[in-house]
Amino acid sequence: MAKVTAMDVYKLLPQTNCEDCGEASCMAFATKLSEKEADLTLCTELSDKKFKKT
Repeated sequence: MAKVTAMDVYKLLPQTNCEDCGEASCMAFATKLSEKEADLTLCTELSDKKFKKT
């Protein structure tokens, strides 16, 4: 099984660099996620409301 890289995760993030997760950039957050050092729920840009279909 191939390891998920930080770049794989980064491509799925909103790439807004809002810093709400506590990291300086989405790439930094993606790195933490890929190393299982952060939780995806810290990304406020990925809320259910923003992805809910109308």
